[in-house]
Amino acid sequence: ELFVPNPFEQKDIESGNVTLPHGEGIHYIVDVSGKLITIYEGDVAAIDAHLTTLQLPVGVYFVKTYAEGQWSTRKILVRN
Repeated sequence: ELFVPNPFEQKDIESGNVTLPHGEGIHYIVDVSGKLITIYEGDVAAIDAHLTTLQLPVGVYFVKTYAEGQWSTRKILVRN
């Protein structure tokens, strides 16, 4: 799991020291092709619990979050 500011620079991925947004936000869950799966509004800290309720098929997904006036993208790998 990795949060990356959007737009990002290569150094953001390499450093691993990305500032995570906090508080309430809007979360767009999309698949690897960019297809919107669902929109979730709520606390950034609760997004993992929400993702487990979706029962997504195996694959790569992205959570695009808008919180505290900034966009972040988090890559999620769903596996068995």
